[in-house]
Amino acid sequence: MSQMRRDDGWRAKYVIISAILLLVLVFGSMIAVTKNSVSFQAQAVAKSSDKNPEVQFVYPVAGATLEESLVVAKATDDKSIEHVTFMVDRMPVPTSFSAYPFYGATVNINSLAYGRHLLTVIATDGSGQSTSSSIVVYK
Repeated sequence: MSQMRRDDGWRAKYVIISAILLLVLVFGSMIAVTKNSVSFQAQAVAKSSDKNPEVQFVYPVAGATLEESLVVAKATDDKSIEHVTFMVDRMPVPTSFSAYPFYGATVNINSLAYGRHLLTVIATDGSGQSTSSSIVVYK
């Protein structure tokens, strides 16, 4: 009976040592093994590089005179574009079409006063990051 207990003790130590070696192989430097203990060191996982979206006006170009009501922008991202917002003089204009990577809005140019106007487009990606681009146009 004493022989059996001694074998069970060695078996238990063998299982523990095997498990520690497996953990060391899998987790490498995150584990510290001493005579009486095994400790784990947590390491922060770096956030994947998620870039901000890119956005620019396609039509009209900066400095142009608005002759049509359509404004078009191109918005791209390394993952996805969640939504695109157009603004005229800091007032939102509904997006009227989207065909990735192009987005457009219809501006009621009849309601605009003659003179200088600020067009802004804001692209927001799936991570909530946003980028804007603005141009000045005239009526």
